[in-house]
Amino acid sequence: PGGVDSIQRTGAVLISDPPPPEFLSADFNHDKNVNLDDFFLLSEAFGKKSTDSDWVSKWKKFALDNNGAVEMNDFFLYSDQIGKKP
Repeated sequence: PGGVDSIQRTGAVLISDPPPPEFLSADFNHDKNVNLDDFFLLSEAFGKKSTDSDWVSKWKKFALDNNGAVEMNDFFLYSDQIGKKP
């Protein structure tokens, strides 16, 4: 009769909204707001690649799609977060 055990036995799948993020990946300056300041930081990173010697320490966080390069797609992902707060 109900509970977690019955869910596991029937194979039911629970779907719920994910918890709100503690941070936004496009909030590069960590001010809890994705705005124009973050755009300028992303612009500076444009064209950087995982083969650059300072990739991990400086540029990796700007590759929002985690593909090893800061490219146009990262600007689209950034734009999805403009104005959002964690």
